[in-house]
Amino acid sequence: MADFNAGKKLNLEQEAFLNYNHMDEELIDYIFKNYQHLMTLNEAGAYRNFILDEKLQVYKNTTEKYKKHLEKARLKNAEVLRLMDNGFNNFKIKFANRILVEYAEKVFINTCSRCGKLARTPLAKQCPHCYFSWH
Repeated sequence: MADFNAGKKLNLEQEAFLNYNHMDEELIDYIFKNYQHLMTLNEAGAYRNFILDEKLQVYKNTTEKYKKHLEKARLKNAEVLRLMDNGFNNFKIKFANRILVEYAEKVFINTCSRCGKLARTPLAKQCPHCYFSWH
């Protein structure tokens, strides 16, 4: 099978998209949890809406007053709603890809020197998989 990118120079966004196949759920979650401070205002709004939607699901048997309060707090900006179009997992994937493309120099993927798996945070000093410590 021929490589459709043979001889072509890819831009960073295309490279990140193609590399998503190699980005597992653990890496997506690591970037999402540890680099939320790099969210745009619209991404932060979409994340807020996802949280509010979850609260509405969990508290579906609550008072109408509380439901209306949560519904009022929801952002209705077109860009925010567009970011939510394909669900929370797709939102996290797009966010992780954008962060890796736009902030590659700021992202530290902290991996264990023994097993090579991800630590929980960029500052962690112990592997959650093999428990190796690099304090």
